[in-house]
Amino acid sequence: MTRLTPFPFSIAEALEEPPQIRVVDVGAMDIGSDQEWQPLADEGLARVVGFEPVAAECDKLNARAGSFMRYLPYAVGDGTERTLYVTSYSACTSLYEPNAPFVALFQDLPTLMMVRDTPRVLTHRMDDIAELREHGCDYLKLDIQGAERDALAHAVNLLEHTLVVHTEVSFVPMYRQAPMVGEIDSLLRERGFMLHRFLGSGGRTLLPTNFPGKPPRFMSQTLWSDVVYVKDYTDAQSQTPERWVRLAVIMHVLYGAWDLAWLALSHADRLAGSDLAVRYRDAGAAAAQRAEAFNAKSAPDRESPAPAGGWLARLLRR
Repeated sequence: MTRLTPFPFSIAEALEEPPQIRVVDVGAMDIGSDQEWQPLADEGLARVVGFEPVAAECDKLNARAGSFMRYLPYAVGDGTERTLYVTSYSACTSLYEPNAPFVALFQDLPTLMMVRDTPRVLTHRMDDIAELREHGCDYLKLDIQGAERDALAHAVNLLEHTLVVHTEVSFVPMYRQAPMVGEIDSLLRERGFMLHRFLGSGGRTLLPTNFPGKPPRFMSQTLWSDVVYVKDYTDAQSQTPERWVRLAVIMHVLYGAWDLAWLALSHADRLAGSDLAVRYRDAGAAAAQRAEAFNAKSAPDRESPAPAGGWLARLLRR
């Protein structure tokens, strides 16, 4: 079957000068896949300050960093001295001790989360970090293995200006006494955020893995997920036009949330008397037409290229 192309389009087509999005990456270790904010960097729309407490991993990040990236070897938390539980698989390293009896129930986790070092580290509260006060934050990403709430609870000033939080959450006690999803959700709602979507949930198979009749890649227990929160977008007056544009860029580029991007631009238009939402709609329509023309050439056996459907078609017709 011929694979038809989607019709992505750049939000820059609707903006005269797209803003540089101020990214803060807490738990920036390279685990072999693109960071959540990478599409912004690919379009030249990101400035990044990142934190990685494992010194060797932080050095690797800085060695490969572009001119718009800076990484600091800080453990982000509540400002106290804590034990850092360095694990066999560095990405499982945490300020909370792995819950050995619980993780022993699952495939792979006992090996991955085995503690191999326990240095004492001074944690840094985000509101106290000079580099962050200078940098600012539009987009906050957290992946610090159970310490996310500690970081968020001491980022009151930072969160006041942050538009999107992308955080990992746990549903089960993988780390001893680590806050789980309910506490993080409650804190972010108190700070004016609303849940946008869950992304990339994961887990492991309970032992034994040779359970009779087990299908390939069987997994019944969800352990964690990434969650995206956005500042409440229901009141146009709650943000400035410039901040609505920043939200639109983040949601369009990173999450393909064209509907929310369009709403944010509409709020900006209402406040500033601009026409960004119309230009955004027209850019989407032009991209759809280009894709249809390309698909018509790539799939000559089709009577006509597939039109845009659902809410997107309604948006483009507005």
